[in-house]
Amino acid sequence: MRIRWRILMAKSWIVSRWIYRCYGVELLGRPSDRIWYFAYGSNMHGSIFLERRGMRPLDGASAGSRATG
Repeated sequence: MRIRWRILMAKSWIVSRWIYRCYGVELLGRPSDRIWYFAYGSNMHGSIFLERRGMRPLDGASAGSRATG
């Protein structure tokens, strides 16, 4: 049951807005807005991004970080 609810939330903008509002967070923007998607690990693999997540990138870029300490 819990998985079905998450699938519904992911596919429905209205349900997503309602869930976010229940937690006191405002969901800004529209479903058609462009967003930045930052990935790491297996989420960077093309098949995960395209097939499982169903997202089609408009552009791609590499980034790096340095540990400080």
